[in-house]
Amino acid sequence: LDHFDTLDTSRRLETLLALGGVARLAGDRERRRRHFDEALELARRAGSGPAFARAAIGLCDVSEWGVRDDAARAALEEALARLGAENPELEASLLARLGYLDAIARRTRAEGHLRRAVQLAREQAASDVLEEALYSLHLALGGPDDKDERAAILDEVRGAASAARDPVASVIVVLDTACDALELGEPERAAALRGEADETAGEPAHPVTRWHRAVYDTGIALLRGDLDEVVTGADAALRIGIRVQHPYAFGCWGSHRAHVAALRGDPGEVVTRFEPVLGNEDLPREWLSAQVARAHHARGEEDAARARLEGLLAPGIEAIPRNLRWFATLLEVAHAVADLEERAAASSLLEVLAPVEHGHGVMPMVICYNGPATFAMGRLYELLAQVDEAESCYAGAREAALAFGARPTVAQIELVHGRLLARRGRGSAGRALLESARDAAGAMGMAAVEGEAAALLGP
Repeated sequence: LDHFDTLDTSRRLETLLALGGVARLAGDRERRRRHFDEALELARRAGSGPAFARAAIGLCDVSEWGVRDDAARAALEEALARLGAENPELEASLLARLGYLDAIARRTRAEGHLRRAVQLAREQAASDVLEEALYSLHLALGGPDDKDERAAILDEVRGAASAARDPVASVIVVLDTACDALELGEPERAAALRGEADETAGEPAHPVTRWHRAVYDTGIALLRGDLDEVVTGADAALRIGIRVQHPYAFGCWGSHRAHVAALRGDPGEVVTRFEPVLGNEDLPREWLSAQVARAHHARGEEDAARARLEGLLAPGIEAIPRNLRWFATLLEVAHAVADLEERAAASSLLEVLAPVEHGHGVMPMVICYNGPATFAMGRLYELLAQVDEAESCYAGAREAALAFGARPTVAQIELVHGRLLARRGRGSAGRALLESARDAAGAMGMAAVEGEAAALLGP
C-alpha cells in the first residue's frame, strides 16, 4: 500500500480491511486501529456503506471488556446510519458492538441493541456475529440477577463457537461463567469450565485468549494463597497483555500485585496503585475505593480512610451498579464498614446481603477473592453486638472457604472468629482457631494476620 499510490480505491479498501483483520488475529491493537481508521476514511470518501460498516466493526474489538471507546462508538453509529437495513448481518454486528460498549454502564440501552443483534444473527445463521452478540449479551447480564440466562447463553455460544472462525469471545464467555460458578460456591464446576476454556481456545491459541486464561489462573493462585506463584503469574500475564495491548493488562497486573502486598502486610501498595486511578470510569471504582479505605485504615490513616468510606457510602448502597462487579464490590464495602466500625451502614448492608448469603466475592476475570458473604456478614453482626449471629456466620464461612481451598481467607476468618471466642470466655476453642490462623498465615507470608494472631495468643 505504501508503494502503490495509484492502486484503485476498491482494492486499497479491501487490502486495508484485510490488514486490520490480520492485525487483530496477531493481537496488534495499535496497527489494527490504524488500518481500520484508514479504511473508514476511504470508505467514507467512496460512499460505500458496507465497507464503512466493516471498518467500524473492526475498530471495536469485543475482547476489550467494554472499555470506553468514543471513536469506535462514533464510527459504529455512523455506520448504522449509512447502512440502513440492506445488510442484516452487518447490522447485527454493528448493534452487537454498540451494545457491548454499553454493557457494563448502561445495561438497559445495551440489552435492546444486543437482543436485536442476537435475533438478526440467528436469522442469518452468521456464526461469528452470533458468537460475539451472545458474548456481549452475556457481559450485559453479568451480576446477581441473571445467572440462569448467562448459563443458557453459554450453551448457545458452544454451538456458535464450533462454527466461528476464531473463538476469542467464546473463551471469555466460558471464563466469565467460571467466575459465576465461583460466586455461586461451585468450585468444581468452575474448574471444569476452566478446562473447557483451553479446549475452546484450541492451538495455536489466539494471544488474547492466552492472556485471559493467564489472568484467571493468577487469580486462582491468589485465592489459594500461592503468593509467589501470583507474582510470577501476574508478570507473565502482563507480558502477554502488553503484546496484545489489552486496555486492562496493567490494571489486572496491578490488582494481583496489590492484593499480594496487602496479604503480606503492605497496605501502602494498595493506596499507591489504586488511589490515583479512582477517577477512571472504566474501572470498578467502588471496589477499588473500598480497598483504598481499608488500606488507609490498616496504615493508621483514619481520617483518610473515613473520608474515602464516607464518599463511597454517600450515594447509598443501592447506587452500587448491579453488574458483574456488584457482589465482590458489596463484600469489599462490607469489610470496609466493619474495619472502620461504621455501625450506621451495617444494618442496611446485612439486609442487602441476606438474599445472597451463600455467595462468594469474585471479581471477574482477576478473581481477587474476598471470601464468602457470611464472612463479611459475621463481621457486621459482630459490629452490631449480635455475637451469636456472628459466630454462626464465621463457622459457616470457614467451612465454605475451606471447600474453596482459599487458605488466606480461612486464616482471616480464624483470626476474627478466634478473637471473638476469646472475648466471650471460650478460650480453648478461640485459642485453637488463633493458633491455626497464626501457623497458616506464617506459612503463606501473611505478616499482619500472623502478627495479630500471635499477639492475641500471648507468650
